[in-house]
Amino acid sequence: FAPDGKPLRAEVTIAFEATISPTTRALEANNESADLTHNRPIKAGDRLDNLSNSIYGSPRFNLEIAKANGLSTIRQLPVGQNFVFPPLEK
Repeated sequence: FAPDGKPLRAEVTIAFEATISPTTRALEANNESADLTHNRPIKAGDRLDNLSNSIYGSPRFNLEIAKANGLSTIRQLPVGQNFVFPPLEK
């Protein structure tokens, strides 16, 4: 407002850029973080404890990973299947 109480007006020219979703941004940055969902194809010789350690930094998440992928055992991983490694509380 002006000193005499009249409202002031302003003209502004702005340009907006498209925003990138956090998921897209993480994928583009190739982030490796345990708070993101990871997908990995299972190769011959893969072990769930090693995969857990590489993604979460600890081999102790075997049961959570097995449950997320519908496994009844952690001893025999289905080669060629894509496994989901969901975000987990540490």
